[in-house]
Amino acid sequence: MWLGHEDNVPHGVFDPTHYLEAIYEGTHRYPESKDVVMAEILASLDGVKLNEYVEALIATR
Repeated sequence: MWLGHEDNVPHGVFDPTHYLEAIYEGTHRYPESKDVVMAEILASLDGVKLNEYVEALIATR
């Protein structure tokens, strides 16, 4: 979503302490099985072992 060119509008990854008026509202969504399969296909095309990557991320929690 494009919110404009104004200086008080955050763009991309931003520090939320610099934009106190910006509030993120969303709902955590678990991927459907077809999304996981598509992610595995795309990762494998780039030589990424997705399962190992996910396991490493989980291990850092």
